[in-house]
Amino acid sequence: MPRSSSSSRKVQQLLWLFLYANVIFTSSSFGLLDAFVVGPSPRRSATVRKVGAPLHASKARSTVSTTWSSQLSTQPNAENALSELIRSTMGDLDDTDPRPQEDISSPPDVAFLFVAVHHAGRFERLVELLHETWPNTKVVAAVGGGVVGSQEEVDQPGLPGMTLLTGNLPDGAHIDFFHFNELSNQPPPPNATYWQDMLTSLPEEDKQSEPDTRSADATTRPPSFLLFADPWSPWTGVLKGLGNSAVVAGGISVAVSPKPTVALNGEALPQGSLVGVRLTGTLGLQTVTSQGCRPIGPVFEISNCTGNTILELNGLPAIEQLDHVAKNTQANDKLLMRNNGYLCGVATDENGGNGIHQDFLVRQIVGFKPDKGGLVVSPAGEDNHVRIGDKVSFHVRDGSAAESDMKLMVERAQTERLFMDDAQKGIPVAALQFSCTARGQSLFGNPNVDLGFVRKLLGYSPAPAISNSREVDDDDDDGAPESKQADDGPAVAGFFANGEFGPVGIGGLNSLSVEAPRRPTFLHGFTTVVTMLCDYSEVSVLPESPVSTEMFAAPIIIQESAMSAWE
Repeated sequence: MPRSSSSSRKVQQLLWLFLYANVIFTSSSFGLLDAFVVGPSPRRSATVRKVGAPLHASKARSTVSTTWSSQLSTQPNAENALSELIRSTMGDLDDTDPRPQEDISSPPDVAFLFVAVHHAGRFERLVELLHETWPNTKVVAAVGGGVVGSQEEVDQPGLPGMTLLTGNLPDGAHIDFFHFNELSNQPPPPNATYWQDMLTSLPEEDKQSEPDTRSADATTRPPSFLLFADPWSPWTGVLKGLGNSAVVAGGISVAVSPKPTVALNGEALPQGSLVGVRLTGTLGLQTVTSQGCRPIGPVFEISNCTGNTILELNGLPAIEQLDHVAKNTQANDKLLMRNNGYLCGVATDENGGNGIHQDFLVRQIVGFKPDKGGLVVSPAGEDNHVRIGDKVSFHVRDGSAAESDMKLMVERAQTERLFMDDAQKGIPVAALQFSCTARGQSLFGNPNVDLGFVRKLLGYSPAPAISNSREVDDDDDDGAPESKQADDGPAVAGFFANGEFGPVGIGGLNSLSVEAPRRPTFLHGFTTVVTMLCDYSEVSVLPESPVSTEMFAAPIIIQESAMSAWE
């Protein structure tokens, strides 16, 4: 479609919304951004999809079903838990499984296995068993502080939890894997042809096919990447190699030294390893990053710095400015600073810095230089330096702020999708959730808060507030099924991580061409990174949507980022 025609259609959509909506003005949750709210747009007919039910997409070459499902087990015995997950995935535990038999009678193309620390001692055996069961399935596995299923977050330390996300690739989609190790297999330098090939080359299947039979999106849609790394892996080298040309999401496993905590295709990799997944063709990622903090005090500008040390803010020593904020902040903020510490948010032109709090990259203050009045901030991405002119705001961890920010990020993503072309939107077939180990009930006081917003992002009602603070009895293993499969929900899985890879704000939700600039990827702390796996098949049209469009019935906050889809 010509650019002018697309822009005209989107303008008409907005005008239509203005004509039929009540327009009011409001401010953001933090009082830092004026926004306007438009009322509901009409609901489309929708059907409810059970977990694992197929999304039937009409495609140019053929009509097939792309099936993704997620299972959660809380069995205390690791082998029994995995067995239940496999049998539930294959439809053996429930005769009422809504999926067509042809979709569940054969192993999936790809699987993601996430294991809570309770089962970490059996991690190597678990990945071997899964590979023995499905030898032709591509499997990535990781150990987390807890795990996430489609209806429940198992986030309490010591509780057993295991989740399995499986799926079949849509027509024209390709998935490749790579891995590096800090000691034996370092990633190539950023300017190496390896990374150029990773970011631009066609999949081998498309290279070998005739031009008129290639996936239409294979040459125009940039690849997306998932990263699963342990804390000692060379993740900085990988981020440097990937640069800003792709959508990247993932997490760092929980350390169980000296045992492996990441695995690929039946092999638990040694300490210091990173596994990467490249998605090309008609399968890609759309990502939302939500901070777990809120700003306190004014926004400063860096006037002097070196490396990752901030020396001066607004012409005064950085330590003095922090001390001034701490002494003059409200009493409840002082309590949060004393109990939870404080962090440093850095906003740059590169990561969308414009003084709006959600576009700050929140970094830990890891040290001080008293002789120079400097603050040392943690590494966060391919370039760990701060620069003169960057904006800085000090932050505190706060549960209510984290919940408000997650809500705001979901609304931003929904708004972006509202104004995207159908070809750009894709169909979300599953989602991965990477949450900091410091989130969950310990931050919010209630279970499943982040997961509830993930479900909303995918168009479903929030997950029920199931408490997972149950007693664990290792002898309580009578064979009764403990797998959790939602009655009506999306395929969601993930784990509680030691760090989360993703952009600042949202990624993959504007222009999807190779040439389009993207926000860089960072290693975050105290965040939740949610990435939707989207089917971009040539004609991704649902005759009857299996995903509720409830998102359009609620007021939609339109922000500056939403307008970028028009430009």
